[in-house]
Amino acid sequence: MNTVVIVLGIIIVFLIYILYTYYSNLAVTLSPSASLTTQVPAISNINNPGASRYAYGIWIFINSWDPSVPHTLFARSKNIAVYLDKSSPTLYVKMFMGNSTAGGWSAPLQITDNFPIQKWVHVIASVDNQFLDLYLDGKLVTSHRFLNIDATTNAQVMPMVPSTDSKANPVYVGNPTTFTPAFTDGTNAQTYDAYITKFKRWESGPVDPQTAWNAYMEGNGSSSILGSLGAYGVNLTVLKNNVENSKLVIF
Repeated sequence: MNTVVIVLGIIIVFLIYILYTYYSNLAVTLSPSASLTTQVPAISNINNPGASRYAYGIWIFINSWDPSVPHTLFARSKNIAVYLDKSSPTLYVKMFMGNSTAGGWSAPLQITDNFPIQKWVHVIASVDNQFLDLYLDGKLVTSHRFLNIDATTNAQVMPMVPSTDSKANPVYVGNPTTFTPAFTDGTNAQTYDAYITKFKRWESGPVDPQTAWNAYMEGNGSSSILGSLGAYGVNLTVLKNNVENSKLVIF
């Protein structure tokens, strides 16, 4: 068979794989950029809001620390909250536990007690029903199962299925104004000195480690499929008696 045909076939298969990987892992951007020094409008245009398998990703830069206010990265009513402690840069996650008739926020799950300040950080919270994976800068930091046991009935209490009404239960970037997932002392709606970019939601399910890493490697600026291709290369190696005889760099 003609060598050129073989090489072209390899390239075509490789490009099809890249295109499939790129488009199957696309996330919907909920907020391209925002300053958290002012209240950010609630995000209610969510596709498939009642899904119990999803992921959120965000780039955040905390410019200065104010211990008098909470520092919510993002949250959704009766669903999930990712936030920092008031007194220290400790990152927490809470899930809303229960069913359609009763529920409440889980105990805070500590992710790290040394969240970077004055540095862009990429955070992904990936949820698969009861299970949460938390990624920082493309690396898996925590995997946790949210499951409580009711002390009275001994029944299992799992995260509440998210509401299908995204207008009544929108997503907030920064401190939410209508509910208090983290703090109840009246400071929850205050702003803080931080900036976010590329706040995204994966609607088809949780992300895997490779997708999380790719999202981080895209950076907090613009990206394209050409940029994704820049991470790959193709070499054609010719072997003679199982020993490399020559190598051709395709791209």
